[in-house]
Amino acid sequence: MKVSFLSLVLSCFLLAFAVNVAARESMPATKDSAVQKGMGIAKRAEARDSGFGSYSAKAKMELKNKKGKVTTTRTFDFKFKEVPGDADKALTAFLSPANVKGTVLLTHGHKSRDDDQWIYLPALKRDKRILSSGQTGSFLGSEFSFEDMRSPVIEKYTYRFIRTEKIRGFDCFVVERIPLDKKSGYKKQLVWLDKAELRLHKIEFFDRRMKHSKTFEAKGYKAYKSKYWRPMSISMSNLKNGRSTLITYSGYNFKLELSDTDFHKSVLKRP
Repeated sequence: MKVSFLSLVLSCFLLAFAVNVAARESMPATKDSAVQKGMGIAKRAEARDSGFGSYSAKAKMELKNKKGKVTTTRTFDFKFKEVPGDADKALTAFLSPANVKGTVLLTHGHKSRDDDQWIYLPALKRDKRILSSGQTGSFLGSEFSFEDMRSPVIEKYTYRFIRTEKIRGFDCFVVERIPLDKKSGYKKQLVWLDKAELRLHKIEFFDRRMKHSKTFEAKGYKAYKSKYWRPMSISMSNLKNGRSTLITYSGYNFKLELSDTDFHKSVLKRP
């Protein structure tokens, strides 16, 4: 079959047009569109996980050395509550071992101002307020900082879509997240959210010198109330010192109706 030169040119044009359309669909054409797409993904992820009210869980924290050997094991209870019109509240109460038993971390998140965060240390029999200037400090010697123990609030970051990428079999959006807080320990973060359910799978943290300093991963997701996905384990690996911290969860309970009094500062000193 003969093919005319005009037909060949037209076919090449149509092929090039199709390739360009596909490229535009997979990647924003401009910086503005990348920002809009990144913010859109963040807002959809927040909306996707809203409405649960409150929940609790039991957890085990394992601190590991450079060789991956567990050096310290702790257990704690965790409570979380949505706050309409503001950020969430969280309470972490340690149960074992004896040297941390009774230690409580209380966080009140806020959208338009700095979060409130306190820690109660039973050995000192007093609570201590964690200031923004101290949020980069290690949380009880783990690779999680006090900042990591706070829920990210959309209003406190800028977002930009970077690319799509597969991780552990999940097709994910990769979004750049930059803290607006100048006292943050991070200059930027790269966040992996799967396309199917917008679950968080990975975060790469870059320090103030723009060096990749830590990596967070969440695994083993299960759905509660047929909608709310929660990981069975999370980990934070420190690339600077080689150590890591693993937290495994069990006993998620979404049937609780926790009130603001359950997260009042007075709970810090309760047994």
